[in-house]
Amino acid sequence: MIQISVVIITFNEERNLARCLDSVKDVADEIVIVDSCSTDDTAAIASGYNAKVIQHGFIGYGEQKNFAAQQAANNWILSLDADEALTPELTQSILEIKKALGTTFIKCQGLLIIAVNGYGIVAGTLINKPVCLTAQKGIGLKKKCMSIGRHTI
Repeated sequence: MIQISVVIITFNEERNLARCLDSVKDVADEIVIVDSCSTDDTAAIASGYNAKVIQHGFIGYGEQKNFAAQQAANNWILSLDADEALTPELTQSILEIKKALGTTFIKCQGLLIIAVNGYGIVAGTLINKPVCLTAQKGIGLKKKCMSIGRHTI
């Protein structure tokens, strides 16, 4: 089963954070909060969920998100804003995918492709043709990309 790190950047999010964390507690194997030195109870709320809280001055939205992702221990990352929450349907889908998937994945032309029993999933859509593309994090493609229907893999 794959493991997912949930990463959330925050600044004074005490009103939103508990709702967000409640929504991810069943799918998260790790929760990382990168807080931009909040002056409210954001860090205390996060700690109550056994989240790893890192204080880091705000360096820009994209840069802060990237910094948060770098702090994650797992290869699979769900990045949310504190005012977002998973729906029960999305939570169930993520749990099913966690059970079904190993850790073989590739990135090709900006798309994440997951190899599942010789078939690929691109953006949540199962491709009904066998693919034999494998990679490890940081290594890249072992085979050339090919196009199947509307999906480039």
